[in-house]
Amino acid sequence: MSQPSTSPISLISQDGVANVNITNPSDMQQALQYLLHNFETLQQRVSTHDDLFAELTALRSENATLKAKIASLEAQISAGADVNSSSALSPLVSDSESIRAPQVASPINKASYGAIAAKAAATTATTTRRPPSKKRKLAASRPFQPVDPSAPRGFEYLYLHRNRKLSRAEIRRNLRLLGLDLSRVLDICFPGPKAIGLLIHVLYKEEVISLLSAAKVPLVDGFDPLDPVNLADPELQHLSLADKANECAELQFTRCSRALSRLGAGRAHLVGPIDSVFPSPFLFCFSWS
Repeated sequence: MSQPSTSPISLISQDGVANVNITNPSDMQQALQYLLHNFETLQQRVSTHDDLFAELTALRSENATLKAKIASLEAQISAGADVNSSSALSPLVSDSESIRAPQVASPINKASYGAIAAKAAATTATTTRRPPSKKRKLAASRPFQPVDPSAPRGFEYLYLHRNRKLSRAEIRRNLRLLGLDLSRVLDICFPGPKAIGLLIHVLYKEEVISLLSAAKVPLVDGFDPLDPVNLADPELQHLSLADKANECAELQFTRCSRALSRLGAGRAHLVGPIDSVFPSPFLFCFSWS
């Protein structure tokens, strides 16, 4: 009887030494694929550890700065307590001196307090009277506009490129600098390793594209979040194409669910309309009373 064949992957020992037949091209190819997969996994872990180490270093630096500030404040408090103690032990002044002293100091105190109060009132008045910007006026008037039955309805994701890791706070700050109205950007997601998704109403799409075009920011043409090519996790690269597609569908379901959850916390009236345009059967309807 012939001996059962052994996979080259199973012949790789725990120490990383390949016990494979180097004269067999098939064995060598499978072994190299296995080693490449392990290398990518380790590379991902090292990158994660680098980020954690940088964050830890920043926290240690901030901790040292805060300790120095606390020590300085404690020294100031201690010095103030010593001054108060020495003042309490000083001899009492005569009744005539205690009466005359407030008469001299009172105008000074009144003048200083009056100046501070006047300055604060002027600052408050200036801040209060500042006219609202044109963008805020348009946003305030939008709910009172008549409904155009011929206007397009619905919501849509616009996809932008990204060449590095970005937080949602960084993206919002950059979009604000480009002139976008962040109150009309309903969700920011990361559907791929090099893509950003912005959920907007279709009526706002033309203005967003115009602002991005003016800043020379291109859109990602034909982006499909369900395409297995967007699955960047190295631990899932060994899956078949069908399994990768299922993983993409589950990730898209999670992204859409989180978007609806965030909207439900502050804009519950948008959950129903947005949920209805998300792809079925990946999503279920959310309802908030």
